[in-house]
Amino acid sequence: MEIRALTALDLPLAARLRIACWDTDYAGVVPPGVLNEENEVVRMKDWLEHQSEDHFCLFGAFDGERLAGFTGGAMADAQDTDCGFEMYYLFVDPAYRGQKLSLQLMDRLIGAVQVYRFHELVVYNFAESPSNRFYHRLGGKVRRSYVAEIHDMHCPVDVFAFDLGTLATTVREKLG
Repeated sequence: MEIRALTALDLPLAARLRIACWDTDYAGVVPPGVLNEENEVVRMKDWLEHQSEDHFCLFGAFDGERLAGFTGGAMADAQDTDCGFEMYYLFVDPAYRGQKLSLQLMDRLIGAVQVYRFHELVVYNFAESPSNRFYHRLGGKVRRSYVAEIHDMHCPVDVFAFDLGTLATTVREKLG
């Protein structure tokens, strides 16, 4: 498995994986059909082209030509932290789950953003999704919660905050 920075050519793969995971992992938590591949590619491409402004980065795990998972994010909003990085994405193809790929991707992302002296990692996650347990097990603290309205559906969201140094240690320990 090779973990590397995503390029503009990889973005359609990332968009398709995000949409597939969104539609299955969040089924019943958020309404179906919310995401659109073209819009996702445009958004990620725009962030990549302006990455120096907010330290945006994307990393993918590749099994040959197949994108097995990806993560990414940028500088967090000031309302969430004084000096933090927000992880926007962490999606793993179901065929690759149970292999610590999420942890490997997080480890790569954390390593890349620690050079900017961020102190925290912020993650927005749907409170009723199975992945919420993952962030609790990693030691995330819910800083705040709110209800997002997505296509007339009320979707509770938890905003997790992690001390970046502690999280880096936890992730490496779990990776063994």
